[in-house]
Amino acid sequence: MKTIAIVGRPNVGKSLLFNRLCGKEISLVYDQPGVTRDRIVCCIKKEGKEIVLVDTGGLVFDCQTDLAKSLFDQISMAVEEAHHILFVVDGRTGLLPLDKQIAKFLREKHKAVTVVVNKLDHPGMEHFCAEFANLGFEEIFAVSAAHNLGINQLLEKIFSLGAEERENPIFAPSTRIAVIGQPNAGKSSLINSLIGESRLVVHEEPGTTHDAVEVGIEVCGVPFTFIDTAGLKKKNKLQEGLEIKVSGRTVHSINRSHLVWFIIDGQKGITLQDKKIGGLIQKAFKPCMVILNKIDLLEDRLNLKEGNKKGMLYVQEQLPFLSYAPVVVVSAEKKWNFKTLLSTLLRVDQERKKRIPTHRLTQFFQETLNQYPPPQVQGKRLKIYYATQIYDKEGSGGSPCPTFILFVNNPNCIKETYQKFLEKQFRQAFCFRGCPLLWKWRKAEGKGESSLHQDVILSR
Repeated sequence: MKTIAIVGRPNVGKSLLFNRLCGKEISLVYDQPGVTRDRIVCCIKKEGKEIVLVDTGGLVFDCQTDLAKSLFDQISMAVEEAHHILFVVDGRTGLLPLDKQIAKFLREKHKAVTVVVNKLDHPGMEHFCAEFANLGFEEIFAVSAAHNLGINQLLEKIFSLGAEERENPIFAPSTRIAVIGQPNAGKSSLINSLIGESRLVVHEEPGTTHDAVEVGIEVCGVPFTFIDTAGLKKKNKLQEGLEIKVSGRTVHSINRSHLVWFIIDGQKGITLQDKKIGGLIQKAFKPCMVILNKIDLLEDRLNLKEGNKKGMLYVQEQLPFLSYAPVVVVSAEKKWNFKTLLSTLLRVDQERKKRIPTHRLTQFFQETLNQYPPPQVQGKRLKIYYATQIYDKEGSGGSPCPTFILFVNNPNCIKETYQKFLEKQFRQAFCFRGCPLLWKWRKAEGKGESSLHQDVILSR
């Protein structure tokens, strides 16, 4: 499949152009140089044809820090892997020395290049393209990503480069996993270790990741899409503008995921901020795995089996509201315990899609109520007539987690303590490891004394 990389100096509008070409906001856009750091990938389609588009960070050659060198390496890899380059320049500021340096860099890579002169925000400004002919590339397009001018013509050019026609899309539907945690917990390092390449920028400086970056891998033939997110900082440490927008995109990634990997720095232990992040997962009702990273740095070395057991007890003590989540201890740096990590992932993915037939659910609840009668509430005792699971093709029925409707005589008869007891019995029977459970108590038509028109929702 043809791959096209978008390259240019900082703040020429590469990410906004990328979003326009993709038809949706994928790359983070902010009026500040250096916002994009990782390579962002999108598959664009037209009339059955597909091309992979790659957004890159701002290209500079004066790499005085390790982080700047990592960013340069990411851009270089994107250029090496691309079949064609969209070289974006700023039509308002004109041709700059750095643009000439980038042109020389691209010629040395022997890549086909199309120059895209951006920020020509009004019709009739095409004459501003003339000076960019000095870059030495034949094809020049005038566009305004901000005002959607020239985008259709550029798309025509892109698909004329030899897009592949496919009966089946290259990106098959997959389970989306939001990888979240505090800054510098090792989220990007873990994904890089899993895929076996430096796909994401990794640096000791907290806050290296800005965008929510999607990376696809297969585990035993099952496709997964990992969404590497920016570290969630304390609110009082959030700066105005960019960091607030970055944090918002991370929360959005949680909401659009099927499953969450909650990465915790095992060397530091669970902090108050980790507990707040865990609360976001609980509030979103997302299936979850808790991953204690950096165990290679612990002074008290544990074997992996003992570490998993101690890690589970530690997380249950510190994060009791995520008691349903399995805990795996790993070292992203040393690639320790990855077999357990991936086998647990496959198990949780299966559990979140599990369906229980209505007759089995109904039988379970009626037998449980007969064996362990619920307490009376205002002289009335709860009766469950039947229960059903709601789901769609994903197994969630539009809900973020396994969801069940219980038709009862009176939803107000259920006490939270008894529901917790029922859930414990339910998990012993059906498991749903790694998944929160959403219960909707609904009055059965023609049953009971009261007429309630809304579900009573209790969840864990």
